[in-house]
Amino acid sequence: MIIDEIPLYQFIFILVFVVGAFSLSIAALVLTVRYSRWVKSMFRALNIRVLKRYVKAAEEIGRLRRRYLVFEVIANRDSATKEEVERRLKEAFKTLFGVFELSRAGIAVKFFDKELQRGVIRFNSSYRAKLLVSIGYAQYASKGSFIVVPIRTTGTLKKAVKYVTKL
Repeated sequence: MIIDEIPLYQFIFILVFVVGAFSLSIAALVLTVRYSRWVKSMFRALNIRVLKRYVKAAEEIGRLRRRYLVFEVIANRDSATKEEVERRLKEAFKTLFGVFELSRAGIAVKFFDKELQRGVIRFNSSYRAKLLVSIGYAQYASKGSFIVVPIRTTGTLKKAVKYVTKL
């Protein structure tokens, strides 16, 4: 056998080396398992902190304020409804800019007078131009049978409703 050919001191040295290497690998494995959760949680916490800092900086640059757009509907049919106006505007906005932008824009018809065919749309201030483009696209998509005419933009719902009834 090979053991008979190797001197005893070399055999002991190899045996100590193998046992030491095995014990070091076991210790490294235990430490890896033990601290891997901690390391992962530190990376998650770092990513959350960085993300929060980024979002806060973005909000400070362009503070999202709500604005209200007074509009009038010109339709070939007898009358339009609040739900129909909101559905058409949201479909047009989603087609042009996507679902994410639609959710960030916060578009909602807050007031609609069926007799006057006028209403108020709430939106976030930085999306004013995109809203106006989507109004134009909604008119194009309906082939002129449903026209929304923007009249005025205000900062409060109370003023917007006042403009609807006053005009």
